[in-house]
Amino acid sequence: SKISQRGDGAASNKQLTYVNGVTSLSWDRHNKTILAGAIGDYNLRLMDNSHPQVSLDCAEAVKREWMTKQSGSATSKDSKEEDKSGISLETPSVYASFDKLDGESVGLELQASSWGRARLLRGDVVTSNTQTNKCLSSSAVLSSSPTPECSTTTTVNCMRHPTLVLELPRPLGGPTQLHPHHNSTGLACLDDGSLVLFYIPPIAFYETLPASSESSTSSKEAETLDIMKRDESRRVGNIAYLTDPPQSEEDNSSYFITCAAFGKNGEEVYAATKCGSLLVFLTPPSIIQSLQGERRTDINLKVKPSVVFKVPGAAAAWQIVVSRNGKHVLFNSA
Repeated sequence: SKISQRGDGAASNKQLTYVNGVTSLSWDRHNKTILAGAIGDYNLRLMDNSHPQVSLDCAEAVKREWMTKQSGSATSKDSKEEDKSGISLETPSVYASFDKLDGESVGLELQASSWGRARLLRGDVVTSNTQTNKCLSSSAVLSSSPTPECSTTTTVNCMRHPTLVLELPRPLGGPTQLHPHHNSTGLACLDDGSLVLFYIPPIAFYETLPASSESSTSSKEAETLDIMKRDESRRVGNIAYLTDPPQSEEDNSSYFITCAAFGKNGEEVYAATKCGSLLVFLTPPSIIQSLQGERRTDINLKVKPSVVFKVPGAAAAWQIVVSRNGKHVLFNSA
């Protein structure tokens, strides 16, 4: 079920098919994104849960729309005012900002003029010594309001994709999960026993379209649009190995990870091994920042477990659940 790279960044109908079904789901704590994966599949799918025409998650938008219709207070299609449900019939703009190489902050107003399906992103494996920030705008954070630090904001015409498809270096071998505080960062267990962290740039949901020849732009706005155009052809997701796969059955220096989960705040990763051990890895914010594109040569993305606990019975575990207060761990073994 591995999908091939296409030059236009879009995924075909075949690429949208879940050949191996869905074996793992993770919902962002703020209901903004949903992560889906399947054992044996080479891809992870990050789905935008916000309604394409309102700044609400889909479930809440549909609920309000239904309540409006039930009360008979729905507005006409030509009206641009909000109805009693709070749903605006105009597509809201999304704002973002990023820093150029000279340190200047660039503001963006992303206006969706068309809607696509799934967008395919190649997964680049990064290390502590590689430059992850190949695209300046990949570190951009999406917001519903303009960034105050930016003196100017450039309007960018975009195609909005509801789903981002990230290619993995190997098929998924276990569960995948989103980070508690970063709705486009997560972990995945691969079929060779390795554990990886990944980052999918949120701005990839909005693919930059060519600017209209009739629109007039300043020199700064033209420079920003050129940066966005160059970045689109190099847009990728970042993948970092937290643990290497074991080289052989007798390899005692590595662990064969069968499942993993983030701790309460995402600063710990609990992982279970094939031989029935529970591992705890410390993943401070600096590791996540390095994965997201910040150049940190002093950070080692591959870390050793701070705690190794042998579970009674030494059975392989297939699920780990961390309690909401972060004090208890549920270990489900075969």
